[in-house]
Amino acid sequence: MSKNTEHTPTPWKLHTDSQLAITGEGRFIASLNHTHMRSSPVCPKEGEQDANAKLIVKAVNSHDALKGVVRTLIERWESIPEDQLVPEELNDTDEWNWDIARAALALAEGETT
Repeated sequence: MSKNTEHTPTPWKLHTDSQLAITGEGRFIASLNHTHMRSSPVCPKEGEQDANAKLIVKAVNSHDALKGVVRTLIERWESIPEDQLVPEELNDTDEWNWDIARAALALAEGETT
């Protein structure tokens, strides 16, 4: 697979008519309803398949917006002059939270640490 290959544009949609299918731009992306494997221990239960499919679609459709919000918050935090930051005892906790935000953004952007 080419490193420059883009995913199917969002929004993705979940179809639950005859089987769980995810589509984007009217094209098939994935099917999550494997009735022939339902008894297999590696296949999620029927209700779990529905929940997984909904989570995939929600995560994909909100991914870019969430990255943008986190990136903006980090940029705003980093642009605050040092003398305007909160007292050090509070700043330690805040800095730890910003490290978590930075790590989450890096993960969402596919960076590995």
